[in-house]
Amino acid sequence: MIPQNKEKNIKKSEEKRRLKRAALIKLHLTKNQVKQTDIAKELKITTSAVYRAIFGLSKIAKVDEYLKTKFGV
Repeated sequence: MIPQNKEKNIKKSEEKRRLKRAALIKLHLTKNQVKQTDIAKELKITTSAVYRAIFGLSKIAKVDEYLKTKFGV
């Protein structure tokens, strides 16, 4: 069993990692003048699905593949 303090630290570090990745993706989107709605239309999914994938709240292969091919993220 993991001590409670370590468990909290793990959660915090995971959240930091997710937010850093999201910030990097948002930077690439802004530089290339691409909006989340543009990605959603191109992939034929909802904008909330794109948001959740960018911020690491859910795993959506279409969005991950799109980001890798377009921005190398």
